[in-house]
Amino acid sequence: MIRMEELHSKGLMCVKERADASPFESGQTTLLVQVKKHQGMTNEHAVKQLPEMLKAHPAADACVMSLADGFTVEATALADTHGVVLMDGETIASLLLAELSQVSPLQ
Repeated sequence: MIRMEELHSKGLMCVKERADASPFESGQTTLLVQVKKHQGMTNEHAVKQLPEMLKAHPAADACVMSLADGFTVEATALADTHGVVLMDGETIASLLLAELSQVSPLQ
C-alpha cells in the first residue's frame, strides 16, 4: 500500500512499505514528488522546491515529473547536484504504457 500526502502545497510525499516490494526488506521507502503540467521546457523552479523538502526528509528520494518536452540545462544541473530524478512527458507516458501493458483487461 502506498500512502500519499501533500506537503504544504510544495509537493507530494509517497510512502511505501518495503515489504510490499520485497520480503527481504523492511521499513519504508519515501519519494518526494513535484508534478508539473508544463509545455515546452521545465526550468529550475520545479527542482528548487525539492532540496527544502529533502532537508525535512533526508532519507527520501526525490523526483520532478513534468509533462513538458524536457528540462533546461539549469534544471538538469540543479537536479544532478541534489540527486533529483527528472521525468519528462515522454518518459511518463512510456512508463504508464509499459505498466498498462502488464495489466490484464477486465473480463
